[in-house]
Amino acid sequence: MTKSDLTRWLVTFGISLAFTGVAQPAQAMRFSLLGDLDLASAKVVSSASPTVKSKAGFGGGAALELELTPWCGVEVGGFYVKRKMELTSSTTVDIFSSTTIQIPAILRLWAGGIFTVGGGLYYSLGSGNLSVNGAYKNYSDYGISSNEFGYLGVVGFNFRWKPWLSVAVEGRYMGGIYDVSLAPADSWKYSDKQVLLGLRLNTGGSGAGG
Repeated sequence: MTKSDLTRWLVTFGISLAFTGVAQPAQAMRFSLLGDLDLASAKVVSSASPTVKSKAGFGGGAALELELTPWCGVEVGGFYVKRKMELTSSTTVDIFSSTTIQIPAILRLWAGGIFTVGGGLYYSLGSGNLSVNGAYKNYSDYGISSNEFGYLGVVGFNFRWKPWLSVAVEGRYMGGIYDVSLAPADSWKYSDKQVLLGLRLNTGGSGAGG
């Protein structure tokens, strides 16, 4: 990750958090630090018609949720995640790896401060070059765009450790809407299954999330 990538990520995340919490400083907020296990895949339609197999990638990030009601909140986050997959065609096997900055925006519903479900949208920005069989390439050289967006669903549990601190466990599914293929006749849409684990800090309000 280059210095410019880190600066861009921090600026983007900071702006997102500012918009989430602006004008309502007295409301409850929940700040989360989460590690991320990512199982990436893609639906690829091309002349090679590869079979895609997910491989484990890791990352992490942070999120800030603004409580709207005792059972509902809006969350914006920033995550630095590695996507890995194996693409097998009749002639080649490519081990594909890319590092992405993912920005999810989620509407959360809470039940009893323990169980949460939600849905929303995400934007993903490729950081640096991608790796194919250990060799680094530009995204355009591989025939895909570095940026994409889609929808996501969230199911999670919040285990209270202290009145102001909880352990968070979540599962997420991310489905790509944007076709990243640069070839008009081809198609490439990502999908990700994620497991997140970390800490959630609860401040003020009713404490619906912890």
